Amino acid sequence: MENNKLVLVDICGTLYDSNTTFDFLDFYCQTSSYRLFRKITRSLPWRVVNKVLIGGFGIDLTRILAVRYLKGHTRDELDDAVERFYDQYLKPREIVPVHTLVNQFGTEGYSMMLVSATLDFIAACISRHMQIDSVVSTQLNYSEGYCMGALDEDLLRHKRSFLTSINLLPPYEATITDNLSDDVLVKVSRRAYIVTYPKSKHKWKKKLVNHPSVVFIDALRS
Repeated sequence: MENNKLVLVDICGTLYDSNTTFDFLDFYCQTSSYRLFRKITRSLPWRVVNKVLIGGFGIDLTRILAVRYLKGHTRDELDDAVERFYDQYLKPREIVPVHTLVNQFGTEGYSMMLVSATLDFIAACISRHMQIDSVVSTQLNYSEGYCMGALDEDLLRHKRSFLTSINLLPPYEATITDNLSDDVLVKVSRRAYIVTYPKSKHKWKKKLVNHPSVVFIDALRS
């Protein structure tokens, strides 16, 4: 794969108006203990602490605890469930201009890669439906086909270092993302396609003031 022909595509908030990890967990986990957990994690004090942990240490405590609810489920069960999630929840939340852009890049012969911190089986489902073979994502820990309820390889805020570790070195042709922490990829890409929400566009403009090629895509106009 020629890195200078490689287009990196984020998933959550970019291809879909969704935090796919938590939206899937909310869709799939129906126990009373999970509902209580989500009630706690949606509280203001918890969100403040978790935001500090993410910003300061790259640790999403909410997500680390949430994936424990997948412990004991087989990969086959998760694959079946995520197909239902895709059909019923995710597909109606497609950000259409981004899908059009991705298809255009593919038609023009560029290599496409999904690069996301979402869970492996979710990213795999999306890659199948979009017919994008190359995908890197957060990996769950499995033993004999069963999820152990823990993360094995977490891409949250580690996308660039992971790509470097597998010898996918910049510069890249383009990065398509809404994620502000992906600026480390955007800045080493020839072209930037930024999916914006009301509170993010001005932040992106500050980050990319010197970038030679930036296109903003309004997520809410899709």
